Order: sequence, then C-alpha cells, then structure tokens
Amino acid sequence: MRSGRVNVKVQYCQHWEQGLDSNLFVTLPFVFGLKRGVGAETLSEFFSRLRLEGHVGCSPSALRTVMYTLERLLLETAAAWEKAHSIEFSGSPLDCRC
Repeated sequence: MRSGRVNVKVQYCQHWEQGLDSNLFVTLPFVFGLKRGVGAETLSEFFSRLRLEGHVGCSPSALRTVMYTLERLLLETAAAWEKAHSIEFSGSPLDCRC
C-alpha cells in the first residue's frame, strides 16, 4: 500500500511539473476563497495536504495575495469590458443585456 501512495505522488508531481495542473493554484482560491468565502488558512492547509509546497507558495499570506490580485483583476476586466462594449449590467457580468 505504501508503494502505491509513492507512485501516486510521483505521478502527480510529474503531472504538475508538466504544467497541466498549474492553474489549480489560481482556480482553488478563486472558487473557494472569493466565491465561497473559504479563508486563506484553510486553503493553505489544503495545499499543504496535497504536498504542493515545493511547487507553489502555500502560506496564508501568499494565498491572500493571490485572492486580492484575482479580485482586483476581475473588477478591472469587468469595468474595461463594460466600457468597451457599452453593456448595461444588472448585477453580474453573466447577466448582461446587450
């Protein structure tokens, strides 16, 4: 059983290094941090349990920085999109009336 866990870890690390799952570090803070309100400490624990410390910054402060940056970029993008396309929003970018 122990060797099975090692193989899974090795395969996952190789998968990560190929860049196929690198968006996990952005997707999880977006979905769980920004959309669902999960705190940076909990996200940090989750990344640590996946043993990703060697691949990405997993500290709560690093994850807070990612979430703040994502929030700022999303707001800037929505504002630029609205301005460029003269779209009237009713609350969400998905609820636009063109």
